[in-house]
Amino acid sequence: MISDFTDESYDIEDKEEEKTFLSQIIQNLIDLGVKFHFTEARTLNELSKKLSRYDKNKIVIFNWCEEIYGHPNTNYLVTEFLEKGKYIFSGAHTPCLKISNNKVSVNKVLSKNGIPVPKQYQINDPNISFPVIMKAKLEHGSFGISKNSIVKSKKQLNRFLKLVDKEKFICEQFIDGPEYTVSVWGDGKPQVLPICQVNFESQENQKYKIIDYNSKWDRSDPGYNGIFSTVSNDISAKLRKQINQLTIKTYKVLGCCGFARFEIRIENNIPYFIDFNPNPNFRPNTSFVKAAQHAGYNYGEMVSKLCEFAIDN
Repeated sequence: MISDFTDESYDIEDKEEEKTFLSQIIQNLIDLGVKFHFTEARTLNELSKKLSRYDKNKIVIFNWCEEIYGHPNTNYLVTEFLEKGKYIFSGAHTPCLKISNNKVSVNKVLSKNGIPVPKQYQINDPNISFPVIMKAKLEHGSFGISKNSIVKSKKQLNRFLKLVDKEKFICEQFIDGPEYTVSVWGDGKPQVLPICQVNFESQENQKYKIIDYNSKWDRSDPGYNGIFSTVSNDISAKLRKQINQLTIKTYKVLGCCGFARFEIRIENNIPYFIDFNPNPNFRPNTSFVKAAQHAGYNYGEMVSKLCEFAIDN
């Protein structure tokens, strides 16, 4: 079964897209002979009541919950509930989701384990090497990132800090190079799916190219369709091998299971890990879905595979 928390921030187009997507998943699963139920909930109490109709020993939950309705960054509360109830469910477990909500913690853990990451500065550090990118510490989905997030001087930094709550932001070395998304799935022997490159078609004339909040979520923004991911074929065999090895190591270090997506940028032939997303976006045209499709899986096969990982975990 698939479990999801409803989101009334979706516009009509979002809802129609999800409806079409869900229909494709259902048909694919029917073709595979898999019994399937979809349930939505706004609260944990509501989810508990709906799940009580099923024998927990006979179902696997595909966890499609990003947060409890109206409460950002609460995905870990959903998994805590499922773990406490001893349900079998797909994707990341609570510790992984908790650390993913803090960019400072992720950076420290990866750095400690020898994985290349951008340097993070204290905001009052007199030795900041510009340019830097300002990121919200506890947010996902490019929330808090705008065209003003690339800061090229102390003067610009001071101007930026006057407009935000500086306690909520981190100052991070900007890796000026091509950006890739690397998706991984599996548990005991995780597998790297085809690597996707981010195409900044709408930012060809900009020196520093980034995915900001508006380009990711606002359909009226020029970057919404002008920034997209495609499976990359132009990475050298040597670099691809290095990326794959580092990604598997990162996946394990962060305690990922099921699936995850990593954002990396290449500078001086070094792949820097700039972000990671356990339980990445599973909607159409996202880089995880594109990577899995390129590897030969349809929507239903993706769901089925992730549920198999949950059973084996």
